[in-house]
Amino acid sequence: LINTLSGFDASLKWGMPGSAWKWHHKEYWQLMYWGLRLQNGRGNLEMHKRLMHLMREASFVDKSLVPPIEIDDGDKDKLTPVRFKWSKALWKINYAERLDQVKVSTLITAGRFDPQTPMECAQELNDGIPSNIMVVFENSGHYPFIEENEMFLDVVGNFLEK
Repeated sequence: LINTLSGFDASLKWGMPGSAWKWHHKEYWQLMYWGLRLQNGRGNLEMHKRLMHLMREASFVDKSLVPPIEIDDGDKDKLTPVRFKWSKALWKINYAERLDQVKVSTLITAGRFDPQTPMECAQELNDGIPSNIMVVFENSGHYPFIEENEMFLDVVGNFLEK
């Protein structure tokens, strides 16, 4: 499980926007405004790209690794990707009470500075899944497989060998 959570309740409790920005930051309100507009079908592809870029910027420790935002001519006239609208279905998912039913060895990875799935999310998984190994990437945000690639590959490789 790479930088994940038990469900939407965990996201509300520990995740964005409060884990990335405080309410008085401009980015907090951009995320809220763009996110709500997109969720309610009132956005466009340009807005979606700006929102994703805002989240990526917050999710990398090494900002030089953030992919550039590419807004094309006509993105204002294109619809939001369908998968974004599906995210409303995620609001109903909550596996917190069922974590103890996981019967296989599980690798839990967490970036120390991940605002999307903060350490509390990883700790909940660690506490709830009976047979697991949790590895914290101390110099990463949401993307340890990019920011600490060699260590990530070693951790996953060692886990799979066992």
